[in-house]
Amino acid sequence: MSRSTTRSTLRRLLAGGLTAALATTGALTVATGASAQVSTGQYYQLIAVHSGKAIQIDGTGAGAMAVQWTPGSGANQQFRFEPSGSGYYRLVARHSGMVLDVFNWNPNNGAEIRQWTDLNGTNQQWSIVDRGNNQISLINRFSGKALDVWEWSTANGARISQYDSTGGANQRFQLVPVDGGGSGPGNPVWQSCDQWGNWQTGGWTLYNNIWGSGAGSQCIWANSPTNWGVHADHPNTGGVKSYPNLTRWYGRQISQIGTATSSFNVTVPTSGVAFTSTYDIWSSDNAHEVMIWVNRYGPVGAIGSYQTTVTVGGHTWDFYLGGHSGITVYSFLRQGNVHSGTVDLGAVLRWLHNSGRISNVTIGDVQFGFEITSSAGGRDFTVNSYSLNLS
Repeated sequence: MSRSTTRSTLRRLLAGGLTAALATTGALTVATGASAQVSTGQYYQLIAVHSGKAIQIDGTGAGAMAVQWTPGSGANQQFRFEPSGSGYYRLVARHSGMVLDVFNWNPNNGAEIRQWTDLNGTNQQWSIVDRGNNQISLINRFSGKALDVWEWSTANGARISQYDSTGGANQRFQLVPVDGGGSGPGNPVWQSCDQWGNWQTGGWTLYNNIWGSGAGSQCIWANSPTNWGVHADHPNTGGVKSYPNLTRWYGRQISQIGTATSSFNVTVPTSGVAFTSTYDIWSSDNAHEVMIWVNRYGPVGAIGSYQTTVTVGGHTWDFYLGGHSGITVYSFLRQGNVHSGTVDLGAVLRWLHNSGRISNVTIGDVQFGFEITSSAGGRDFTVNSYSLNLS
């Protein structure tokens, strides 16, 4: 998960030696002693022994920093060991394909560890020291120093750097094998931890869309446009932080709508969070926004004031009307949460128009996703399946 608001530096790297025995069983397995083994075909979380937190890459670009963070299922906390020869390995981040790197070839204690394009440089090569109990230390070939959580910090965002090898608990990491990619099953066809990361395919656009102030980290993955999800770790503060969503353009006036139906099936957290699973339908001039909330949890509320209760589109809604920044917002809050179902979006839009609440505007983007206010500690939001029929 990439974080835009917390920029912590990295911690010290450990120095030390390695005695590795190699055994080949399909994927290369590196035996690092009686208890710790890594397979080059496997992704792992690296959990700092002193803090219980995972090494995490804070972004997708070259130079993104390595920090520690509460363990989650984001692909930016997952690494595989790529052999470099002579008992050394590059640690490849799953979300970016880049590797852990002693930044700017700095040989000193406290040098930052960042991710960088895989050049197989010696500052990107690490030996493995078995510490027992499935714990390892990692020693950089260039500097001879060890991967280290700086100053024994236990805080989220504490930086990873290099430092003389001491074998301390802040230089020891538990190997935790992980399955799947990002927050979803298998190997996703696309994933991103970038604030504005997006993927376009077959007329769909999937957005990570971390737009609110005070946001934390969020990574998005997709097996297909209609099976995707996010792992979001936003603080327990007010205000919407993000709206990861799938978007498709419509381009019809309300009076010209033929079919506009949608089905959804989601898996979402229901406690310790604040969010809504919602459609967000925009007029082509972005002056009108129609929100259709199919479920909501925690302290979230609609813009504007309650107007009436209406049964339309296959559900019963509390209807709110308000606005902001010159945009009129029409919000339909379902009475009772559902995690799957079908909504006749065209019927909802026609009700707005026929009741005189909205003019015969052209509908532009039709979006579905999760409007997230808080998800502290990292929570998973998944679209298991989705369909949108427009004519």
